[in-house]
Amino acid sequence: MEKSTLVEILRTFSKNELTSLGDLAASPYFNKKSNVLKLCKALNKFAPEFPAEKVTKEEMWKHVYPGKKYNYGIMKNLIYDLNKLVVKFLELEMYSKKTFDNDLNLLDGYRLKNLKSLFIKKAAETRKKLQARPQDNLSHYYSYMIYCSEMSYLDYDFLFRSGETDYHSGINRSLLLFYITNQLYHNTNSIQYAANSSAVIDKDVHENTLKMYEDSPFKDTYTDLLQLSYKALAGDSSKEAYDKLKIVFFENYRNCAKYIQYDLITSIINFCRNNAQIGSAEFVKEEFIYIKLMIEEKIYENSTIG
Repeated sequence: MEKSTLVEILRTFSKNELTSLGDLAASPYFNKKSNVLKLCKALNKFAPEFPAEKVTKEEMWKHVYPGKKYNYGIMKNLIYDLNKLVVKFLELEMYSKKTFDNDLNLLDGYRLKNLKSLFIKKAAETRKKLQARPQDNLSHYYSYMIYCSEMSYLDYDFLFRSGETDYHSGINRSLLLFYITNQLYHNTNSIQYAANSSAVIDKDVHENTLKMYEDSPFKDTYTDLLQLSYKALAGDSSKEAYDKLKIVFFENYRNCAKYIQYDLITSIINFCRNNAQIGSAEFVKEEFIYIKLMIEEKIYENSTIG
């Protein structure tokens, strides 16, 4: 059992997580088998090391069924049931951190129950919370989903009374910017890598995305920042493009989510390092500026890299 998936997962749990897991196992909504709870409590006694000699199936059997003869089949099923519960715990923990996904699901719940006044109030609260949230690649997605949720439920009479004379423009804006921000963000590193290696890229896709944004009536500062990063860090860009990015970056980076800050700074550091290595000495100092920023504001803590 010490090499089981169950113990492998439990070894990663903090003390608080193990306590919460015990609470979950004690809830009849999630678990109606008292012996699963007993196994959970027995295992928790040996956290976080879970020494091999203490967590064998036979030893755990003694905690759950004291005085009874060991039964491999029963114990196997018990471990299986607890493992399912542990996986459910991880799902719930991750789900609870995705507050906007929770809000969207609650809007669906109100819609299905035809609770119109609660739906309207929650939609307004969610949109206000979204506007105050640091920007990242899901910002426009959540905006789009709120619009779609409202359009799928609220009647036209409400939409017109809400003052939205062109309600669909909000949907179109959010959908277009969601595509563009993700295309720019996820390809900045790949296009930079291609410029410094033999990797082949489809330049038409990149150029069409840039043109789409340049021609679009929908603009915002976050997408502007990604566009400038994309242009400046492509590998063959001009010093002028980098200087423009630097100004806009320092004006706006604090409005971005921490993981976006980390990824953008890492891309800029790579760009500066590549240019320094091919003889542009001024980029040695430029690289240090961003390393210093990442350390002073502890942006590196948002990465799993030490």
